[in-house]
Amino acid sequence: MARDWTLQPLGLAIPDELQKLYALATADYPLHDDSALRQMTALELDALDAYMTGRLDLPAPPTFLTCTMSTLKRLAILKFHKEHIEATLIAFVEAKIRLGKHITRQAILRELLAANGGPTQGDKMVKRLMGEALRIVFDGRNTLSFVFASKRAAKPWIGAALKFRTGVLQLHESSLAKPGVQAPPQVAQQYAVRVLGVAVLDPVELLTIFNRATSDNVLDIRQRGMDGLNTVDNDYWTVIFRGLDCPPALRDGTDPASLSTNGTNSLQKMFTIWTRTITVRS
Repeated sequence: MARDWTLQPLGLAIPDELQKLYALATADYPLHDDSALRQMTALELDALDAYMTGRLDLPAPPTFLTCTMSTLKRLAILKFHKEHIEATLIAFVEAKIRLGKHITRQAILRELLAANGGPTQGDKMVKRLMGEALRIVFDGRNTLSFVFASKRAAKPWIGAALKFRTGVLQLHESSLAKPGVQAPPQVAQQYAVRVLGVAVLDPVELLTIFNRATSDNVLDIRQRGMDGLNTVDNDYWTVIFRGLDCPPALRDGTDPASLSTNGTNSLQKMFTIWTRTITVRS
């Protein structure tokens, strides 16, 4: 998705009237023992109020808290910051893009700059991302998390597409805070089974088959949508399970007859390890 990043609202832009409070809340302070704390100044109280009410975006809780709050209270504020102030966007990493389990933020940014850089919009986009994404974390499987200082800072990036190696990273809102709701990259993490033969297979029957074999562990069954029009072979159902790993009932040694409801024992499993999917042929 092409965007003019010079026209996008800056996620971390600090209004002029809050510049003084921002400088106060991000300055260096000595660490006070709990027995040597001091009272907050009036200006520090204003900065804390602006931060807690969402008017002032900070990369971390105000640094003057090291002088004015006990260790326990500071950690409570830090927990609040991570859970209620920071905003996380997530991107699914395609199987063809192999990332090291412990790849660093700097390495990811360097590759993004190489793929999107130059004297064009890509250069502006990546340089801006370097200043606004506080953390970029790879889960070791197939998801990159981009952590921003606030929902306001993350908003311009929702839906952004970033070229990365041989693929594209599409940034989505994270739904981790909403039980039972999963964003597309989170759904893409779940273990999936590809069942060939859409015309001859009933999805309701497939749900019955796999739920019975896996103790009601099926999350969804899907057929390729519009993107399937660009696929050489899209004649299959995708059965998505709850969990990142193959259900025990579908691992090597499973009797194909246990995956049949009509008495036929012709289901043959074919494992494709590198994509973590199973293809079941009828």
